[in-house]
Amino acid sequence: MKRWDAFISHASEDKDTVALPLAAALKRAGVQVWLDRFELRVGDSLRDKIDEGLAESRFGIVVLSPHFLAKRWPKQELNGLFALEESGRKVILPVWHQITKSTLAEYSPILADRLATETSRGISSVAADLLAAILDPNSGSSSVIAPGLALRLNPLLDGTHEVSEVTDFLAAHPAIIRTAAGAAQEASILWKSDFQELGAPANLLPDVAIGELWRSIGRRSWEFLVFREPGAQVLNDRGEVSVPIASTLQALANWREWVRLNRRAVAASFSDIALDFPCTVVAGRRDAGGVDQKQQLAELNDSLVGTRIRTYDWLVDAAAQIDERRTP
Repeated sequence: MKRWDAFISHASEDKDTVALPLAAALKRAGVQVWLDRFELRVGDSLRDKIDEGLAESRFGIVVLSPHFLAKRWPKQELNGLFALEESGRKVILPVWHQITKSTLAEYSPILADRLATETSRGISSVAADLLAAILDPNSGSSSVIAPGLALRLNPLLDGTHEVSEVTDFLAAHPAIIRTAAGAAQEASILWKSDFQELGAPANLLPDVAIGELWRSIGRRSWEFLVFREPGAQVLNDRGEVSVPIASTLQALANWREWVRLNRRAVAASFSDIALDFPCTVVAGRRDAGGVDQKQQLAELNDSLVGTRIRTYDWLVDAAAQIDERRTP
């Protein structure tokens, strides 16, 4: 089995505009991508780079652009890429960036006739096209054979699943929560069922608590998380906080006040708890809103005190980081 699902071969000039955002989109989807070593510079051999990448990757994503062609690769080298595909099995996945079929045909008719995806449709669409090939059940990709955490978490966030299914998965893989929160892997994770006997009203209790022990001072800091529907709308069409999220923020404010009034009882479950503990609401998806909504969400978080709102992609990114660390 290959170590990586795909590598991205690209001209250095296309790194920031195409290669990096594309790699990020694929990683969020849970596939293993190898990028930096396959950046092409003047004087490099494309064939050598492809050979090197494919030695450890199932697919080679090639970003074909004017910058790419300006490297003046020989036609036979470009055409020779397809000799790497064994027994008709697809290996090279072309991505067209600011290039036309007629221009590409001057360099390689075979590449020009090959079905490709185009960045003019947006990076999200390109990533979706590539994922369809990489995650095909018959692709032989490592993520198909042994899917990582991100790839298993993503389907639970498609809007047809209950929040309980997501939290059950997170409870089985607490490293995702620790990584997302920036906590050490030995940090304590307590779920609502672990502290629901505190006596607080059930509608105030957060879903999970993360306790980080700071050995230098011998105290533990606590952060509380609340999970809402992955398909939830954080902001309404007017850019205002939606009613469900506003209700959640108020519940967290009430939770803070209850802790302040019952600190001795709370300390039995949350030793050394401070009154300014942070809280996080997890709801919605990153791509659900446009640029304006993302800016509005950033402004909303700036206005909140002690509480932030994250999308579920925050957890998917953390799962992808864990998958990368586990890749041999």
